[in-house]
Amino acid sequence: MIQHQPLGWGSLSRWGVVLALLCVSLAAVAQDTAKFTFNPPDGLAYVETSRTKYTTTFSFGGHSENEVREQLTKTKTEIHKTAAGFTVTETLLSASETKDGADAEIDSYLKASLNVPVSYTIAKDGKLLSTSGLDKVVANCKKKMSADDLKMMGYLVSEKGMLDGLKSGWYENGQSLIGRTVKTGDSWTITSSDPMPNGKKDNLSITTKMVGKQEHGGRDVVHLQYSRRHDLKLMGEARVAMIKAMLQIGNDGEQPNIRVKEITDEGEMIVDPTTLQAVSRSSSTSTVTTVSGPEGKTLEITEQTDEETSTEDNPGVFTGINMASPAKG
Repeated sequence: MIQHQPLGWGSLSRWGVVLALLCVSLAAVAQDTAKFTFNPPDGLAYVETSRTKYTTTFSFGGHSENEVREQLTKTKTEIHKTAAGFTVTETLLSASETKDGADAEIDSYLKASLNVPVSYTIAKDGKLLSTSGLDKVVANCKKKMSADDLKMMGYLVSEKGMLDGLKSGWYENGQSLIGRTVKTGDSWTITSSDPMPNGKKDNLSITTKMVGKQEHGGRDVVHLQYSRRHDLKLMGEARVAMIKAMLQIGNDGEQPNIRVKEITDEGEMIVDPTTLQAVSRSSSTSTVTTVSGPEGKTLEITEQTDEETSTEDNPGVFTGINMASPAKG
């Protein structure tokens, strides 16, 4: 039986339901949208812990052999507001390493970087203005790295090479996000260029997707996933010297054909969109290189790098540039 209602109230009730549903829909859209800004609190300080596993597999003639290195580093970061914008100072506090499960000497670059503060100034609009401390890292590299390691890392351990790495790292992880408004499911692509050991730059295409929003420590944070596409030809050219040094191949006689066959480079992070602070981040990179010698024999080298980064007590991790380790060609 249909109940009679005075004229007007029934239609108002129906419009009330529609408006309520509309408000819920708008609230859902607001909750599903994030706008990235850059305004970290003055005096923010924290210690970032990175666990990195390097697995190298050599495959030849149906046989394979693995080498596994694991690194644990702690890096202190301090951020202060200035008239120009912000000054970020990173200091590698400690580093340890194991090789195939046994304690090993730490990477020579990490040795050179220990307890050397590196600072960079970022403008209010997100531009990287200046840096300091790179010259000290370079001087330590010359003192503490072997001649073979210096040759293998090449341009990456020069002051200009490190500066290029800082610039590209900040652009990819920070500057390119500022001012961007996205919602769950959105994806976007940027291009960048990372320095390589031979002084050239890798042409990168980086696609990022917003997976969703969630709450962490009373604040809204955003879950992002990304994938990076590299220029295989340029990467192959840059890796020639590194592979030859790794395999102790001289420059005399017939030279092998070294080619980068495949690169997979993916990662994700949980980030506060209002400050560009991350709750956590992880990445996984795999590079397959073939070395073809006389008589058609081919050695395949697979290098897998898995890294997870977190912060003690999770006060937030600045997603800018991690000076703990340079890009490995």
